[in-house]
Amino acid sequence: MSEFETNLLCLLAAWSLWNGCVAEDQHSGYVCLIDDPKPNQYDNFCIAALQPLLDQITRRLDKGNTQVDILVGQQAKLESQLEKVLEVQKIINNQLQAVLEAQQAALVETRNMMKFKVPSNFEQIGSRYFLIVERRQDWSSAEIVCLRMGGYLASIQSLEELTAINAKLKGSSAYWLGINDQLKEGHYISVASNKTAEFLDWSPSLSGDEQHTQNCVYLLEGFMSYFHCDFPAYFICQADKEI
Repeated sequence: MSEFETNLLCLLAAWSLWNGCVAEDQHSGYVCLIDDPKPNQYDNFCIAALQPLLDQITRRLDKGNTQVDILVGQQAKLESQLEKVLEVQKIINNQLQAVLEAQQAALVETRNMMKFKVPSNFEQIGSRYFLIVERRQDWSSAEIVCLRMGGYLASIQSLEELTAINAKLKGSSAYWLGINDQLKEGHYISVASNKTAEFLDWSPSLSGDEQHTQNCVYLLEGFMSYFHCDFPAYFICQADKEI
């Protein structure tokens, strides 16, 4: 008998057994009526014949479950990789945005420089343009000379800029800056921008001005000091009026 015939016989026997044990019940529907509950001769035979089929079904189910687990693991791995890709893309977008903003800022600065014409004889020191005049004038006269040359009596915006300018000065000479507190004692403003002077690097030996008679700021030996505005000194002009 072939495997197919054996399986078919067992299935028919199971179906016959089912039909034989089912009877209609007036209250609950159908019930199984077993006349002889003892195992018959086909039981062991059918179980033995169907066991390979059941084992094959079980193996296929196990294999299917394993493949499902593999697919779930692969999906989780792909989702993790996708999250990493999105994170990298976010970083790249932020970097591109920063580069774009820097380029736009540089473009604005370039346009402003194109509009701004540097007066003759002014030299670039750091990021700005200055003219160091070694001709002694009092503070007000120095301011007028700078205006006639197309600039303004200079103010300094940072320690780096001060260091760069000091490198070009005669160490023992005083140079007027465009900073003063003539209107209000202790409130130093720039004559170029009419703004408060943000950077002041005073000399360690600077004394007080109780009488409010020393109102103009100059550079001497690398530091800022204040003195009487009618004192004759060299001076420094700047080309812009932003500081």
